[in-house]
Amino acid sequence: MGSLRASYDCIMSFIEPVVEEQQKAIEDVLRKEAKNAGLAILEAHVSDKFLEFEMRGKHRPEVIDFFIALAAVLRETDGEIRCEIDVDQIDPRFEFYSIEDGKLYCSIGHIAREPKQQVKKTEEN
Repeated sequence: MGSLRASYDCIMSFIEPVVEEQQKAIEDVLRKEAKNAGLAILEAHVSDKFLEFEMRGKHRPEVIDFFIALAAVLRETDGEIRCEIDVDQIDPRFEFYSIEDGKLYCSIGHIAREPKQQVKKTEEN
């Protein structure tokens, strides 16, 4: 991890609906921790049933701290935070974060390219 550019997209549904007080706690974590992580919030929405956000910034340790703080508040969700990291000009790297029992989990993804093939025009009938 370093100062690579990254985008973060989240769609998570709550296992149990959250009350207004919990929604405010989630919004507070979003604002405070995203700012501490140096992320720009492009869009964020919290309801009693789901959380959605889109953020951009540098992929650095503070971002993971933000996700861990979010996991502690959310506790249990369906869905994930999808992180696309600009490793090079051709193929990004992906990290997929999920939350279970207040803990943050991550799986790493990479694009696997097959050899290029010539594309030919299809014949018209």
